[in-house]
Amino acid sequence: LSKAASANNRDLVLQALDQLRQQEANNEIHHGNEQVHLHQTAIALANPLVAAVVDVQFFQVMNKAYPTEDEMASFLGTFRGLSGFLGLLIQVAGTPWLMATFGVGVAIAVQPLLMLLSTVGMLYSLNYGTAYAARFIDNTLFYTVQGSAFQLLYNPLPLDRRARIRAFVVGYFRPRMG
Repeated sequence: LSKAASANNRDLVLQALDQLRQQEANNEIHHGNEQVHLHQTAIALANPLVAAVVDVQFFQVMNKAYPTEDEMASFLGTFRGLSGFLGLLIQVAGTPWLMATFGVGVAIAVQPLLMLLSTVGMLYSLNYGTAYAARFIDNTLFYTVQGSAFQLLYNPLPLDRRARIRAFVVGYFRPRMG
């Protein structure tokens, strides 16, 4: 993106956020049980740092457990296949139930909180089980529960700006976050 286009998109995002704050201050937006809390969003945005730590620790442990390339390739194929299948089940059955029952704010916080717990487990005892669990949680929940919940955050934005703001956030901020 050119600097002018980037600045224009950034201004659109800031204008939309200001408009949402004004509407919220005037009680024009009613979320009920789906009110998104700032601290939950902050937890979710810290996720790339935690995911990087988990990746490093995961491969450190797995390189010891699977020393040859063939063993590692076989393990990673099985691991990714299982996590992909479970991710599909979660996306189809778990994510809609979680959001309908507890709201978007809780859905956004599930993956980061489970990652935090698994990272604490890794700090306490870095072993095969804790590394596997942490990476498995990241693989299965990041693109299912958290991804779906983040997409719903765009719904209060004005329809004519929603696609541009989403494209800007996904294309500009996400790559810089990890």
